[in-house]
Amino acid sequence: MTSSKNMWLLLSGVFVSESAAWIGTIGSLQFLSETLDSRFYQSSILVSGALFGIFLSPYAGRIIDSFHPKRILLFSGIIRILAIALMMWAIWSSNVWFMVAFQMIIVIASTFYFPTINAVIPALVPERQLMRANMLNFNLATVARILGTALGGILITFISLELIFILSGLIYLLLIALTLMLRMEHAPHPHTNKNRQKPAFSELFQLMRAEPAVPNLLILTCIPFLFIGGLNLFTIEISEQHRMDSLKGIIYAVEGTSILVAGVFMKRLAARWGKSTILFAGAFAVIVSMLALIPANMPLQLAAFSLFGLASGLFIPLSNMEAQVLISKDALGRFFSFKRMIETTTIQVSLIFTGMTLDLLSLPALLLIYAALSMAAVLIARRRFRAAQSLPRT
Repeated sequence: MTSSKNMWLLLSGVFVSESAAWIGTIGSLQFLSETLDSRFYQSSILVSGALFGIFLSPYAGRIIDSFHPKRILLFSGIIRILAIALMMWAIWSSNVWFMVAFQMIIVIASTFYFPTINAVIPALVPERQLMRANMLNFNLATVARILGTALGGILITFISLELIFILSGLIYLLLIALTLMLRMEHAPHPHTNKNRQKPAFSELFQLMRAEPAVPNLLILTCIPFLFIGGLNLFTIEISEQHRMDSLKGIIYAVEGTSILVAGVFMKRLAARWGKSTILFAGAFAVIVSMLALIPANMPLQLAAFSLFGLASGLFIPLSNMEAQVLISKDALGRFFSFKRMIETTTIQVSLIFTGMTLDLLSLPALLLIYAALSMAAVLIARRRFRAAQSLPRT
């Protein structure tokens, strides 16, 4: 009973955290549009935070595996409040450098928060419930993204930027309250001995070599995040194709709804097909989604975004669950930090490459390139998977 209560408190914290983050994102974009005219400078500020998170991830992983998860989650919530104070100062002074500091602190919080969530889930639920827990985690984050952006977009037309960030800060206070309510006596205490050396990040790679399925997961993970990195630009490009501004909202609604629908069928599909089959099928479905966006046919393109939502809604939670089962629990913090680093790098490279290619070539050319790269990743992972299966068991 306590474990179930803790799980719901943890997942409620994810929902609250993501809601506040997306409301704040709308406010940040509005501040940038009012302060800077240059799209290059605006995008540079937004990308800078993500790049900082990439370099921070290995250190974050070691910290997560060295301290009690509740302390990490509280630290993450508290520094978000500090970030809100910096953003308020940025608004009052119209100084974009305070916005940069705000971005950096939010990235620090996220770099610690989300790997900790993924690392602690196996300590709160039995293995038979891991699939459901990861599905709920991903779905709640999706709902929070939809509601947070919608609410932020509505509020920005009625209230000031200051009030937007005050609301975001109040929601973060709720996150801290939920974290304080957690009872995590059974959570791992990997390094309570002060004289013991902190775990080395390099140890993770030794563990991954012992489980050949884990590198395959990371290879396949690049495929949906390649699509996610270009998603906003794909949406803009397609809405301009059809000269329909409202199409952007329809695309996001279709994609988000499909992610939620995937959760309904996930357990049934896993029982029928097996987890590895679903992972490969999900990666292949993303490739089909890319190719289906090429014809300038609105129903087909909407179906492509729907298929991507279903594929990512199955793939991402299931890949997290597989890692939670295969990787030693005292190394999960480092693993999910490393996984987040790969995901963030893929998104940022995709974002930059998508923008450049759309300027120089066209959307069909870009999608063909991404489909070819993704198919190569599937073939590499498949070959590695078969090679691992052929190895003699010791």
